[in-house]
Amino acid sequence: HNLAALARLPKSLVFDECAAPPVLTDNRREVVALVEPSNQPNCPPPVLALVRVELSNGRVVLGPRVAGVAGLFTGPGGHVFLVNLSGGALGHFEVWRIPSDLRPVPLVRLPFTEATAVSGSPYTDPSIAVGVVPDGDDAWIADERFVELVNLTTGALTATRPAPSNSRGNITALAMASERGPLYATFCGRVVPFGCGEIAEIDPSSWKVVSRRWYGGPTWYGRYSLVATPAGAWLSAGFGGNGAWAKLYSATGLRPASVTAPIGWLALLTSGDVVWASQ
Repeated sequence: HNLAALARLPKSLVFDECAAPPVLTDNRREVVALVEPSNQPNCPPPVLALVRVELSNGRVVLGPRVAGVAGLFTGPGGHVFLVNLSGGALGHFEVWRIPSDLRPVPLVRLPFTEATAVSGSPYTDPSIAVGVVPDGDDAWIADERFVELVNLTTGALTATRPAPSNSRGNITALAMASERGPLYATFCGRVVPFGCGEIAEIDPSSWKVVSRRWYGGPTWYGRYSLVATPAGAWLSAGFGGNGAWAKLYSATGLRPASVTAPIGWLALLTSGDVVWASQ
């Protein structure tokens, strides 16, 4: 019923609206985020930096710069990880562990060269897609035309699987609600040019696409959010002339159910069977 500001960034910085949202760490007492200069152009950001925000006192600690195409996620034990693209538009995704001092520790460099991580169309826009396996030490990470299972403790690549057939460009998002799956994936499908968004439900053990549905939304960099719950996958998408919307795709057959309240584009958050959004 009441909102109170716990901390504010310096006026010269803003939270990056295109990469992953801020993440909670240290038993939800701190926030780690990617920020950018407030006077620089919109997505994709050429200059990013890490920050740590202490929620108890509002202290903001500025960390080192990272590559402009990057995203954060939390893994086992609430540890923070960063995925970024090395070497510019053509390079490899790298996974880093982010300790409390914000100095990234290298974990693994993914093997495939990202030839599609440049800004310009639904097929080439960059994206960071990570689906953490709940209650485990692994995460599925999209890498060029493949999805790889990465152990977040050792950095070992334990599986490499192809992207769903007939997908174009990058996988834009991944999400799982349990270690048994399904694994949900969004990508640009066969419908072109700007209504090409599709969502797939994948059995992670057999890698069979159980169901697949066109959602008719954009696949632009930073303009979608996907989370998974026991009921299914929640997808928030849209921007510009396409409007904005959120839908629940059921865990059996991806049957869509629209949210009745109008929702602007935002990053969805989930905890168990609860999804957080804003209107």
